Parts: sequence; structure tokens; C-alpha cells
Amino acid sequence: MNLPQNEILLRLLFSILSGSLIGLERLWHHKEAGLKTNTLVALGSAVFGIISVDAAALPNWSASQFSIGVITGIGFLGSGIIIQGRERVQGINSAATIWVSAGAGLACGLGETGLGVISVLLTIGVQFLHRWIESKVKEKINHD
Repeated sequence: MNLPQNEILLRLLFSILSGSLIGLERLWHHKEAGLKTNTLVALGSAVFGIISVDAAALPNWSASQFSIGVITGIGFLGSGIIIQGRERVQGINSAATIWVSAGAGLACGLGETGLGVISVLLTIGVQFLHRWIESKVKEKINHD
């Protein structure tokens, strides 16, 4: 590895923090993909991001190839969370949250820690704000 060990550790720790924060919101709301899932997705994505930094120095390799692999793998994982019932589809938000966790982890792994942290904060903000908005809209619909 070309990166110093302390830089690798820092990137992995930021990815764990990123996935954990998103996972805590999911756990808080009793959703399918919770704390462990989001943390491991972010950590795994960071590992591939770190590998891609070193692989980019090799001939015929680029960081984008690893990113595409992560995106594809997370799409497969997310599709396993989505369940179609008789009346509705469940798990789409959890699948999207895993996708964002992967993005945050990949950003941390690539050394874009600021992007990773900002994406986590925005994700948590969107989850709580939209849940509140949904409750108000449903409340209004039920009263009409």
C-alpha cells in the first residue's frame, strides 16, 4: 500500500463513523437495514476505495473501476432488501440508505472525508425531516 497506515486507519474510522450514524437513524426507526448493515457497507466501500487508490497506479486500472464495482454490488444488496407485498412495496428507503452509506464509505476510502461527512449529515437530515413532513401530510389527509 502506498498510503501511510495512519491515513488508512483514519479513512476506515471515518467510514465506520459515517455508516454508524446513518445506521443509528435506521435503527431508531426500526428499519430492515440498521446499524450493523450500514456500518459494514460503509466500511467495505472504504476498503475498496483505499484499494482503488493504490490500484490506480497500476497499468490498466482506475479508481472508477472499483467505484463501479461497489455501486453494482450495493445495487444487488439493496435489491435483496426490497420486498413486494400484496398492497405495497417495502424496503426501498432502506435500500437507498445503504446506497448512500456505500457512497459515504467510498468517499472516505478515496480520501474525500469531507464529502463523506457532509453526505451523512444530509442523509440523516433528510430522513428525519422527511419523516416529519410525511407525518404532517398523513395527518392532514386523515383529517380531511
